[in-house]
Amino acid sequence: MRILLMLLAAYMQLLLPGVARAFELAIIPTDVYEDGFANGEVSWQTLAHLVLHWIQLMITLAGAVAVILLMFAGFQYGMGKMVDDNEGGKNTIKNTLIGLAVVILAWIIVDTLIAFVTE
Repeated sequence: MRILLMLLAAYMQLLLPGVARAFELAIIPTDVYEDGFANGEVSWQTLAHLVLHWIQLMITLAGAVAVILLMFAGFQYGMGKMVDDNEGGKNTIKNTLIGLAVVILAWIIVDTLIAFVTE
């Protein structure tokens, strides 16, 4: 279990900076603003692109929250050995990973639906 947690923590530390640099953290991205909102011409594709951007923003924030929760759970798990209570840390880790999986699956579903709508 410890090796899995250390590998997961190392993976998240390597992944998060790349995600943060590769993503525009604006509420309305510049290409959507220049293509549609600045001219007053808003199409379904523009709205779909905007919704997809918001979903990607939420997933980025959910990933950051998951990393923070995993660090907290690791601390809770490590300190739980001192007071003979490991279950709190284990449950937090399990629930965080389940929540992250749900968020990623929801993103896959929405991304697929938007791909069909914008074709």
